Amino acid sequence: MLHSKPVLQLTEDGSHTLCIESLNETYHSYAGALTESIHVFIQKGFEVMKSQKEVSILEVGFGTGLNALLTLEQAKKNNQIVTYQSLEPYPIPLDLVAQLQFDYLTEEDEMKVYLNKLHTCSANKQEAVSPFFNFTRIESTLQDAELDLVYDVVYFDAFAPKKQPEMWEIETLQKCAQLLRKGGIFITYCANGQFKRNLRSLGFELFNPPGIKGRREITQAIKL
Repeated sequence: MLHSKPVLQLTEDGSHTLCIESLNETYHSYAGALTESIHVFIQKGFEVMKSQKEVSILEVGFGTGLNALLTLEQAKKNNQIVTYQSLEPYPIPLDLVAQLQFDYLTEEDEMKVYLNKLHTCSANKQEAVSPFFNFTRIESTLQDAELDLVYDVVYFDAFAPKKQPEMWEIETLQKCAQLLRKGGIFITYCANGQFKRNLRSLGFELFNPPGIKGRREITQAIKL
């Protein structure tokens, strides 16, 4: 549970994140929200599937919508069709959405429109946000969600293990493993030791590229 309304915070690259003050937790790295999302979820996640004409993605933690917006942008560049389902039990208020700044993304009118669509489309119903992007924002936790796709990529963007430990337990990760196709990618900013051991026990091969600005490694896991 969020406990309190999120507040806007600027990160080092000038893009916004949100902070849950009661948890002392942010949605993105202070080293740069935009920089982190591009590096982790686009470059080490979605782009690995750029040879595929169609890609299905499950995002755990829609948050500000930044990962989804970047994926939409990249899908258009790659001429790919993306089916994107994002879990978010606690949508952020629309007055905060209107204030979000993500550098070039929110300087372009088209991308502003897309960001608004992502936040205002009907929950739990697929919508063609663009010709390249079929989107469903699911107002549910991962544990309670009834999902019927097999995914190529899982963006795991939950709060940190110390703040939201139930999201990193092996039973929760097992559900992700069951929803991911063989050869699919599980990608996250986290590189916690027990978390990585859990993934290996579930049949993943792990890689640990560096994080942004030389900070901590991230986890890229391939389902064997």
